[in-house]
Amino acid sequence: MIEGFQNPGLAIGAALCVVPLVIHLLNRQRHRPQPWAAMRFVLAAYKRTRRRVQLENLLLLLARMLAVAALALAIARPFASGDSPLAGLREERRDLVLAIDGSASTGLRGEVDSTFETILVRAAALIDELDGEQGDRVRLVFAGDRPRVFPWTGPDDAASILETLTAPLDEGCNLAAALDEIANALEEDRSSGVSSAVDIRFLTDLQAQTFFLSLIHI
Repeated sequence: MIEGFQNPGLAIGAALCVVPLVIHLLNRQRHRPQPWAAMRFVLAAYKRTRRRVQLENLLLLLARMLAVAALALAIARPFASGDSPLAGLREERRDLVLAIDGSASTGLRGEVDSTFETILVRAAALIDELDGEQGDRVRLVFAGDRPRVFPWTGPDDAASILETLTAPLDEGCNLAAALDEIANALEEDRSSGVSSAVDIRFLTDLQAQTFFLSLIHI
């Protein structure tokens, strides 16, 4: 079933469902019966349809209360685990790990842009596909002789971090160390109870030396 809410404070708004009930009760107190000459004919007609009118009013009141509660819970954004019967109805959050090759070789300039600039453009495009409102997250890894690992962050903050990577490093790329850091980070997430599918992208210039040194490291 539902395990919690992304905005738990807003779930309290479901209590506002009692507002239609309060308004209904106040309106009942406001109207007072006044006898008049033809009242007996009105009472006779009312008695014939009283149960149907009462049922319709009750259903209308319940519908109004449910609408207010459903709106508050929807804004609070409930979530469920993968084994929940409601899991098929949930929005799938996307977790993206972007490992960016920061080795000196990526600074090689082609006809227009350098390989590093091309990598940054591709990384920005991948981040732009994410939806921060849905809870999507990004983890950036700037891979050099030692990987610089940034914490999980939203797409907007990740794009800002990406803008600070203006040039490659004056060093090589230790792919094995970068993959070890990514594996350790994901293991920490699982051990802390945060578990979800993760898309891992490694953006590199495909230098043979990068993969050769990684095999030696392994």
